[in-house]
Amino acid sequence: MTTLFVKNNRSAIIFFIAFCVITGITIQPLSATEIAGSKAYIHSNDMQLLDGDNNEIKLNGMNLGGWMLWEGWIMGGGFNSESKITERMQKVMSKDSFNSFRSAYYKDFISKKDIERIADIGFNCVRVPINYKVFFDINDTDFENCTDFELVDSLISWCNAVNIYVIFDLHALPGGQNNLFICDPDRIKLWNDPIKKTKSVNIWYQIAKRYSQSKIIAGYDLINEPDAPKGNDLVNLYKRIIDTIRIADKNHLLIIEGNNYARDFTCFNNLLDNNQIFSFHYYTWFKSNKSKIETLENYNLFSKSIGTPIWCGEWGEDNMNNLKEIKKNLVDKTYNFCGNAFWRWKKVTKNNRYALNSINTSEDWKIFLKNGDINSDKTITNMVNDFLRDIKIENTTINNDLKMLFTKND
Repeated sequence: MTTLFVKNNRSAIIFFIAFCVITGITIQPLSATEIAGSKAYIHSNDMQLLDGDNNEIKLNGMNLGGWMLWEGWIMGGGFNSESKITERMQKVMSKDSFNSFRSAYYKDFISKKDIERIADIGFNCVRVPINYKVFFDINDTDFENCTDFELVDSLISWCNAVNIYVIFDLHALPGGQNNLFICDPDRIKLWNDPIKKTKSVNIWYQIAKRYSQSKIIAGYDLINEPDAPKGNDLVNLYKRIIDTIRIADKNHLLIIEGNNYARDFTCFNNLLDNNQIFSFHYYTWFKSNKSKIETLENYNLFSKSIGTPIWCGEWGEDNMNNLKEIKKNLVDKTYNFCGNAFWRWKKVTKNNRYALNSINTSEDWKIFLKNGDINSDKTITNMVNDFLRDIKIENTTINNDLKMLFTKND
């Protein structure tokens, strides 16, 4: 396809108009919908987030961590990445058995029942952390073309049924955007490989192209917890992703996280898109009370200075007293955050850092996942089958104190 770009040149414009008159081409004015663009979708407007009817909305939701990106501590076994878990399982399972496990895990870790319960509690959105590999066939080692959207399509249909918005969160980009197991990193990171950067841009283009008309999608969270060597590295990659998304999708809100694991916004001097918000993650371990408040004040000041809302994409992983305090602060009108998403819906709980639902599974499974050891009479097949039974929502234990925290009126 050849595209002709006519710049703001008087002669060129006169020539173009004359050409249209001579050839009989009619120039149709843009419709109201075309002018509005993203206005029929969730969108930013100055310091507010608005829904498709232009009413203010707060995106208060739940993170579906551990589902489309595996983390050892969520599944019950140490700080292991998805690649490490996969490697460990494939050593003691046949290829077919492992593939069956993966399919069953995707099917049951989050199901339609989970989404219905999330809606019943009162959340209006889910943020879904995704490993980019989810979109590719398991035998595709080049990861060039996204072909597998079945899992995401299922989630969208469940959320459509109960009117809950979906936020796509690319939690693991090719190579990994930080050094921690949470993004399933490779030896050569995203920031050091131009090919992986290009693949990341292409993945977002294919996602945007497929879902550009889906109004149940609230937005695209482009890079989870980036830790770029320099702020410019992050900003430049964001710009490439955004420019490419906007070729296919001019509708959806873009969510931009700060550097240093969504905590540092000093690299941003202006907005990167006319329909975006910023997002921070708020974990308060080892912080003094004064520091906790100063952090929120600084995020609020940044939001005001740059002229767009800011959202808390993750918070949680703490004891109950701290969670109550954090929740109170995040919804405080002083800061005017445009919502928050709790981390997380479901996990194997081993301490007082809670998920809303605890997975109760065997010590044998936990030991295997953490160390690769099988120290019991159970076979790997028995342990896997027990674990797949335990992850179903009907077999988990809900934390009623946490549930009350989310269902009470603030």
